[in-house]
Amino acid sequence: MEDDAGFSRSELPNGIAEDIAGVDGVRAVAGEAMGITRFTDDTTATPGDSPFDIGPIVRNWIADEALNPLTIVRGRAPKAEREIAIDAKTADEEGLDVGSSVGIATAAGGAKVKVVGITRFGNSDSADQSGTVTAAEPWVFSVIGDGEAAYSTILVAATPGTTERALVDSLKRVAPDTVRVQTGSAFATRRRRRSARSSMLRPVLQGFSGLAIFVCAFVIYNTFAVVVTQRIREVALMRAIAATPRQIRRSLQAEGLVIGLIGSLAGLAAGTGLTVLLSWVLKRLDLGLPPSRPVFTTSILLQGLIVGVGVTFIAVLIPSFRAGRTAPVAAMREAAVESAKAPKVRTIVAAVLVVLGVAGMATTNGVLLAVGAAFALIGTFMAGPALAVVFSKATGALARALGIAGRLGSQNLARQPKRTSNTVNALVIGVFLVTLVTISGNSLKRWSVDSLNDLSTADFVLGTPTGALPEPVLTGAAKLDGVTAFVPMRSFATRRDGHPDAITSADPAQLAAIGFKTSAGSLDDLGDGAAVSSFSRTPVKLGDTIAMTALDGRTIELPVRAILEPTFDTFQAGVIVAPSTLDAIDPGAPVKAAMVAVSPSKVDDVDKAIADLTRDYANVFVQKGNFIGQMIGTVFDFMINAVNGLLGMSVVIALIGIVNTLSLSTFERRRELGLLRAVGMSAREVRRMVRIEAVLIALLGTTTGIAIGSLLAWLLLRSTDLGAVSFAPSKLAWVFAAGVLVGLVASIPATRRVTKFNVLDALAVD
Repeated sequence: MEDDAGFSRSELPNGIAEDIAGVDGVRAVAGEAMGITRFTDDTTATPGDSPFDIGPIVRNWIADEALNPLTIVRGRAPKAEREIAIDAKTADEEGLDVGSSVGIATAAGGAKVKVVGITRFGNSDSADQSGTVTAAEPWVFSVIGDGEAAYSTILVAATPGTTERALVDSLKRVAPDTVRVQTGSAFATRRRRRSARSSMLRPVLQGFSGLAIFVCAFVIYNTFAVVVTQRIREVALMRAIAATPRQIRRSLQAEGLVIGLIGSLAGLAAGTGLTVLLSWVLKRLDLGLPPSRPVFTTSILLQGLIVGVGVTFIAVLIPSFRAGRTAPVAAMREAAVESAKAPKVRTIVAAVLVVLGVAGMATTNGVLLAVGAAFALIGTFMAGPALAVVFSKATGALARALGIAGRLGSQNLARQPKRTSNTVNALVIGVFLVTLVTISGNSLKRWSVDSLNDLSTADFVLGTPTGALPEPVLTGAAKLDGVTAFVPMRSFATRRDGHPDAITSADPAQLAAIGFKTSAGSLDDLGDGAAVSSFSRTPVKLGDTIAMTALDGRTIELPVRAILEPTFDTFQAGVIVAPSTLDAIDPGAPVKAAMVAVSPSKVDDVDKAIADLTRDYANVFVQKGNFIGQMIGTVFDFMINAVNGLLGMSVVIALIGIVNTLSLSTFERRRELGLLRAVGMSAREVRRMVRIEAVLIALLGTTTGIAIGSLLAWLLLRSTDLGAVSFAPSKLAWVFAAGVLVGLVASIPATRRVTKFNVLDALAVD
């Protein structure tokens, strides 16, 4: 509601809801408590091995319908102990319904509960991607904590006529300084800003679309060039009957515009259909995404149409000008075909550009690196005809082993090297980018994961967001076979410099055994002071005094007696004090975490044993020492695969280009193919020849793309501090295999076509 206001933090002070209820202008107040549970029966909601796997979110059921974001769609709301309502998504996944019984983990251990209701969150089945479980107060506090009422959020509804600003001002007067007060509209504004930040994905996707269009331009150009070559006699006849070069150009350019318009309209229709299909698939998969529908605007459709027509028109300019410059008599001669030799000047310029590019990339200067990469790529594309000739000769011996079909297929690459080069370049771009992303991404992933793992000292960290770690978990984990150090850590929740931070106490000798080290001072001589990690948001040094703010508003000042070396564990531990100092601050501070060091040979056994110990305790979380590294590695894998998936579109377009070129080439060479059949070459051998030619074209593009992608990645990464470059040979092998597959698939239409030629009709072609 517009007049609602709320404020939230990890744990609000006790009694604050009652204080707020007495504020003028407040119509209704509801506390919101949240935690995490796990299904202890054999269900898919139990967390798995992924670092992103968590169990369902537990929420208290809010009686006030105006403040409760959930609605009951079947059954009723939970009212008593061991009654829960679950979201429709989880109910469907787990095969549960009203009346079902299921085991869940609670802070006190496992509990058998009854499902009494099914909920929805607005237009979505669930408020939380991992599932939503609601329970009634006060039992919900025993599920997520120690049984004491503790809210993370207070929802407030205003009385009619009360403005947001007036209500916020009133709430701030009763709320502690550690609590943030915000209006409903302010909360919505922040959500819109987060949505705006997520819209950064749009230019990224547009970049991949631009790449696909760029590759399309290669395919269109090459296809049109082949078509114009096949119609050269028709063009010559038009010139002979007084058609001017300008008329020839305009005719071909108009043809390109019409083709571009038809193709763009077809592309818009196909893209629209695929968008609707993808939206339907995502909805069926129920990935927890907010409900939405495809957005089609006039500007988007016009942009697609203009870009499609424009790119097609630009791609046909060169073939149209080339056709306009051709002399009628020269064009009518049978010898008017492309030279089988690579242009010398073009090859020399290409070699110079590649050398200059490699030299630029060998430096550490950012500008020279970028310019060098551009030179190397342009040089490689210009060297395409020469590479086609060289590759044809290099594969000649291997091709000859496949008989006359192999030899002719290999030689066909060098018959028209420019055409081969233009066909290959589209594939080179896609494979080059896939290789560059794969090598760079894997190298960065390896460096990041190794660096993060080096910052973890404990093998396992046990923790709880509410209450204390259960005693059975503490005693059981400490006695496990293979545990070399076990450090229970008492803590007191505070804030420092406006951010949550904890005051923690543990035995100094045990901390040293787990891997805590100081860069200044000593853990054995803290006295009434503290040890602070150098990971601290605010830099500190020995002798400084840090101020911590407790939830009740009091300020705790501690002199810095030691600086801890930076690790994730020292950062998580917070501000470390001697046990006597914590006793003076809060004698009842609970054990909220425990760090465990394990013998390397026993890590897997201890991992399983700890999982068994904590299975029935919803408020206990187990974090492996390499958790962050594993999480970052998973993120990198997803990003690499996602980017390569998008880049794969350019490879698909290149495949279409190879199909076009081969189909047009076989039609152009039908007299030659008829002659081969007439002198005894079987239809099977003709098909094999075309298939070998297609595979060799794909291999040329694949090997060139892998080569320049690997070289560029190595040159770029060697200028960084990432260490050894990870070339990911297994992944590059898959790229190479995909190149062979592209060639085989591209040959299918052409091989079908060549065997349909009538030999006599083919020989009669003039």
